Amino acid sequence: MEIKFNVLCMFVIGFLPICVFGGTTKKAAYTVVPTKKAPVIDGKLNDAVWKKAKFQTMYAFASLEEQKRSKAIPGTRFAISADTKNLYVAYKCEDPHINRLKKKRTAYDSYTWDDDSVELFVDFDNTKHRFARIALSVTGAIYDNAYLQYGLKDIQWKFFNIRGIKGAANIQKDGWTGELSIPFAGLNVAPDRSGDWSMNFFRTNRTMKKGHHKTYSSWGLYRKKPIKNYFKNFEPINIIGAVQKNDAVFKLFQNVKGIPNPVYTKKELKEVMHWRNKYWYDVKPETFPMIVIPEKIPLEKIMFYLDENGKRQAIKTAAHLEIKRKQMLGNVEKVMGSLPKRVKKSSWKAYDVRVSKTLIRGRSTKKTIHFFVAEGEEVHANLYEPIGMKPGDKLPAIVAMHPTHNSGKEAFEKWPNNNFVFELAMQGFIVIVPDFPSKGGSLKYDFKADRYASGPLKGLYNHMTCVDMLQVHPNVDPEKIGTIGHSLGGANVLNLAAFDTRIKVAVSSCGWTTLRTKVMLSEKHMATEYFMPRFKTVYKMDLAKFPFEYTELVAAIAPRVFFSNSPLADGVHTGWGPKAGAPIIREYYAAHNAKDAFQFYQPRAGHAFPWTYRQMAYKSMRDVLNYHPDGNLGLLADRKGKAAIPKLKQSLKSPSQKTRRIAAHHLGVLGDKSGLLVLKADFKSVAKIRLIVLDKASNKGAKDVNEETLALATVLAELGDTSGFSFIEKLSVKGDAGQRWRACIALCRMANIDKKVLKSAGVNPVAVLKKMAAEEPDYSVFFVFLDRVHKILRNRSDMIAIFAIAKESKFHKNSPKGMKHPVAEAFHFVAVRDRNRPYDYK
Repeated sequence: MEIKFNVLCMFVIGFLPICVFGGTTKKAAYTVVPTKKAPVIDGKLNDAVWKKAKFQTMYAFASLEEQKRSKAIPGTRFAISADTKNLYVAYKCEDPHINRLKKKRTAYDSYTWDDDSVELFVDFDNTKHRFARIALSVTGAIYDNAYLQYGLKDIQWKFFNIRGIKGAANIQKDGWTGELSIPFAGLNVAPDRSGDWSMNFFRTNRTMKKGHHKTYSSWGLYRKKPIKNYFKNFEPINIIGAVQKNDAVFKLFQNVKGIPNPVYTKKELKEVMHWRNKYWYDVKPETFPMIVIPEKIPLEKIMFYLDENGKRQAIKTAAHLEIKRKQMLGNVEKVMGSLPKRVKKSSWKAYDVRVSKTLIRGRSTKKTIHFFVAEGEEVHANLYEPIGMKPGDKLPAIVAMHPTHNSGKEAFEKWPNNNFVFELAMQGFIVIVPDFPSKGGSLKYDFKADRYASGPLKGLYNHMTCVDMLQVHPNVDPEKIGTIGHSLGGANVLNLAAFDTRIKVAVSSCGWTTLRTKVMLSEKHMATEYFMPRFKTVYKMDLAKFPFEYTELVAAIAPRVFFSNSPLADGVHTGWGPKAGAPIIREYYAAHNAKDAFQFYQPRAGHAFPWTYRQMAYKSMRDVLNYHPDGNLGLLADRKGKAAIPKLKQSLKSPSQKTRRIAAHHLGVLGDKSGLLVLKADFKSVAKIRLIVLDKASNKGAKDVNEETLALATVLAELGDTSGFSFIEKLSVKGDAGQRWRACIALCRMANIDKKVLKSAGVNPVAVLKKMAAEEPDYSVFFVFLDRVHKILRNRSDMIAIFAIAKESKFHKNSPKGMKHPVAEAFHFVAVRDRNRPYDYK
């Protein structure tokens, strides 16, 4: 088998099975024997239904040059049955090397194809443009998803789950067997469905000897040899393009008949129709107004400017770069529209900010504020300000942008994996989060009635006004303002940073791609008032006439720092667009002598901002804004890494206890525990002067000493020491609100110590955390508690157990305003979903 063919098959099976659109044979390839008695889903295949069912052989993939039909080795057979409620599938997988089975995936919706596994692709409506994908690992773990394709556009519904699906596998001495029960209601099969279904079956075998490729089996075969030119690489779009050019390269789907029509209860029917509507199951392709980008329009380099005669000239000087920047922004304005003038005010008070709600949340006060950016144009926002700010304090500030969600600025409350707003507030930044027009407090915004040429222009006007306001905020350093956003917010970051040079650092997550990639553009998303209607009204959806490309918008931020999190598997702002555009942008940054200021990352993730990359972004923001909550020592550790260890060790000798604690913390982060003995002595010393009676914590002296003791105990816990457990446990119950959430952090750090060490010391921090989950009455403390457990605790099982208790809390059973479910349910759901993912995935 050729290597190039193996790579293609790996892509098709393991990532995105584009092979659905090759059509099906007119004659049924398989006829189902229905059953009246459902099998027991245990993977053993000893039920009566499988004795009656017909098992079908699967075949080895032929090379691109061959069309021979040969039985797969090791052999695989499958059978299908059904009743009026479920589709049943059975697999028999031969394998002489059972001891080599790869069986690491055990969680639902994990990457089961990385294991020895089988997969089913089913176009149950026989549409030729939509299908469900179901994979079963040898461990019994299930993965399911759904895909929609029109023209050159492929949409993956990442959160598609088949309600009620069951699966199991059973390993024997000479192979393994698998079973699936797939409810018609969970699959959202039409209630009047009749006729053949389109299906295909795959198997991935990984028990080959070392040095050999894994093998694949399939029920279907290639239709014809593709043109090799279209396989320059194995990005999804190139394979789709090859399919289009060859009138469907693959003919992998087969007709299956004999599946009974589904029988639904009224409740099931209502739910099925809801999901069919949500996933566009009954929408005809011709109702989607779209264009396909012509291949003749390349993604151009931008190292030129137009002279007075409109001719291209090479950029050679700083003056040329400034001309180019103005021309790039002018091109964007041709589509977005030109900004109306803003009236800047001289003080925060002059903006007449109205505060409708105040909530102490961890280290900051969260205020819901309202202000006018122009006559009749009110903006609603959340403002996070550090507790204890003093007159004259000057802190860095961030304009944070929310993703597309009707709750707008409050979306972060239900978003455990991406709450960068709260994470930055906990670091001491002043953060403002305005609602984008038509979201949150501006849900009923009318784009047609405003004075702006596009939604992004109105957003930009609001966001630049937020910068105006921050510059006159009494506690903001006007020279230290950055911006961060995800998805819709990531796109708004580009606009703000490109047009407003007061922004010193910009972080965009999943916020951009390129127009000139081989994907289909939809008027529904590109040419409405919400986005940029001029794409249609002026440029007639003709890409050849579009005046700008997103590489230019990013380049206009140079030489300031731009951090881009652009995951490869992003299905919204497609990852291969930034991948193609990055070298062009990097060349432009290099012309500014600022190559390192373009910080471009493509994690193996979907439309998400993974924890590791968030931390990298925060570090970049702190560096540019010359700020760290731990002051100069924190900045030193950020910037120098392990090279800072000697200076940090020297700081352990400082007469300041706080300095010693900070130094020990950063040494520990860098893998050096030399501060442990110093901190143990400090903790012992503080314990002698501390006021033991905790109910006198209202006494300021006692409060300060208790909080410093907590801080010491937390760093000791980070370094593997349990000295402060008794004190932490008391404050977790009897301390004030600030001390209780700080105690939670210390307990989480201590819970990460090896369990044998904890048992030997006779301490159980997880038990205390569970008690806090059940008994913490204050919602603000409860929210910080949930967030810190999720961010710090490494043992997922302990985390899930704590969240399971928290979601049953008698104090927090009601959902916060704007949320369908209590906040603990969101944390519990995410923890369960991610239980087998790496710690850094959060």
